[in-house]
Order: sequence, then C-alpha cells, then structure tokens
Amino acid sequence: MTTLFYCSVSNVSCHDIIGVFKDIIAPTFQDEISTYVSPKYALHHLAGRITLYHALRACGYFKPSIDVWDLSKNKHGKPVLPIGPHFNISHDEACVVVALSENCPVGVDVEKITFKEISRYKARVFSDLEWHQIVSSKDHNAKFHQLWTQKEATMKADGRGISMGWKNVEVNDSISVLSDTGEVYYLHQFDCVPEHSICLALSVPAEPIVTRKIDILSRSIVAL
Repeated sequence: MTTLFYCSVSNVSCHDIIGVFKDIIAPTFQDEISTYVSPKYALHHLAGRITLYHALRACGYFKPSIDVWDLSKNKHGKPVLPIGPHFNISHDEACVVVALSENCPVGVDVEKITFKEISRYKARVFSDLEWHQIVSSKDHNAKFHQLWTQKEATMKADGRGISMGWKNVEVNDSISVLSDTGEVYYLHQFDCVPEHSICLALSVPAEPIVTRKIDILSRSIVAL
C-alpha cells in the first residue's frame, strides 16, 4: 500500500511546531533549523520531517531504530530511511506532502497553480508531445502544472532528481517513461489541496493509495 499524507503550514511557524514536539525533535536537528537564514526554508524543512514522523507512526513503522532527524542519502542526494518504507517529501509555500510506499520507490511533487509564462519552459522542460498536451488543453496553466509535477515526481521516484534532466522524462497521460533506461512509472494525480497540483509516481501499477490530512500541530496518531 502507498499512503499520501498532506498538511497545511500557511499559519504555522517553526516556533509553533517546536513548542509541540520539543521533546521529540532531536536537539541536533533543532540546532540545524536555527542556523537557516530563511525562516520559510526552515519551516518547510521542519514541517517535512514532522509530517514524515506522523506518517511513519500512522503506518505502524515508528520504532527507535527509525530516526527521521538524521536521514541517510543515496548517491544522488535523495533522503532515504535505512530501514522501513520508501518515502518522499515535497512542499510549496503553504502545503507539505509526504508519500510512503511499502512496495516500491515513490516520488511526490506539489505545486501551487499560479500564472506562469509557460513558453519560457518549452525548450528546457517539455518534449513536443508534452507541449502539444499543454497548448491543446482547455486550461494551459493547469496542464502545465500537472505535467510539471508528473515529471518532477518521476525524477524523484527514480532517485536521481532533476540531475537526470527534465527531457529524460516523457509523460503521456498517466504513465511516464525514462528515455535513458526505458523504465516506466505510473502517475497518480490528486486534488485534495485546493489550487494545487499533486502527483505521485510509482514504479509498479495498481498500487492501492490512501490519502490522509494531518494536523501538523497535533500529537495524535493519524487513523488509516
């Protein structure tokens, strides 16, 4: 099973979160957060870890040996758990999402749907087929954000991230294919957060997916 957890951070600060979870957050992680120049970056980093903490507890994975405050990284810099499920974190200005998968690598991306000069991204990001999907859609801007999240979620599921190159990912409907390896990913789009595009990429088809909203300032275990 794969689970998508999401929460709002629009009216939350690092001070609020630490006030609730001070006894849980590792002192070294609290020190790290305090060194960030950008309060927004600090909030997103902290909220991502707290959401991961919530997600692991909800799915029954939380054990002393799983340390969400000191994650390992693969050779491309993607955070990974030494034991337990595959996971991925994404955020935008006001929203944090975490995906957990028991069976396969997972990537997730969230983007607020805002107006963009989409023609600026054509040459660098999209193939001719993808660009045709955008310009032939009823809402060019919404389709742009959908394809963007689909491509980024795929790159994160692969583990190499954007270093693999945007055009290495070809999206067609609910499937993406990597041009260098031929690997296929299965894409799932969500509208659980208004005015946002959220995509989950999995390397296996027909994986059951559950979505759950989290209160970032609650210590209660989320029911699945």
